[in-house]
Amino acid sequence: MDLGGEPLPMETEETGDFHFILIENMEKDLSPFAVVDFIYRHTSVLTHAYVFPSLSPETFTRGAIVADSREKLEKINEFLHDPAHIVMSSRGRPWVMAEKILRHGAFQTSFGGIMLKSEDEQRDRNAEFDDIKLILCGTKEFKKAEQLKQSFTAFVDHLSGLYRRLESDERMILQSIP
Repeated sequence: MDLGGEPLPMETEETGDFHFILIENMEKDLSPFAVVDFIYRHTSVLTHAYVFPSLSPETFTRGAIVADSREKLEKINEFLHDPAHIVMSSRGRPWVMAEKILRHGAFQTSFGGIMLKSEDEQRDRNAEFDDIKLILCGTKEFKKAEQLKQSFTAFVDHLSGLYRRLESDERMILQSIP
C-alpha cells in the first residue's frame, strides 16, 4: 500500500538501477513508512522501503531498503551493521540482514513502498513512529536481542540446508525416472 510521497525514479543516473539491502525477521505489520522514517532519523538518508507479505505460518516477514545511489546504501549498511547496537522491533524482533552484500539492479515490485517528498516533511514526522528501536550494546535488552538474532540465524541456516536437501532429492528423483 502506497502511503504517500513520490516514488523513486525508475532509473538512476549512476547505474540505471537501484541499490538495495534485504532484511529478514521484520514484524508482519510493519509499515514501509516506519522503515523509511527510522532509517532517515538515524542516517539522514531518504530511501524507499518495502515490507513483503509472508506465509501464514511464519511469525516474521522480509523487506528491502532501496536507495538511488551506492553511497547512500553504504551509509545505511554501516548503520545497520554497527556492533554498538541492534535494530529491533518494539515487540522484540531483531532485524537480520539476509545477505552480507549490497545488491544493485532492477528493483520492481507491485508491493507498495514510499519515499518522502522532502526532508522537512520527514523531520515533522519523526515522533510518529516507534515501531523500530535501537538496542544499545551493554544492556540486558542487547544481550536478549543478540540471542534472538543468533536463534533466527540458526533457523535460517537450517532452512537453507533443507532447501539444498530438497534440491538434491528432486534431482535424484528426476534423473531416476526415464
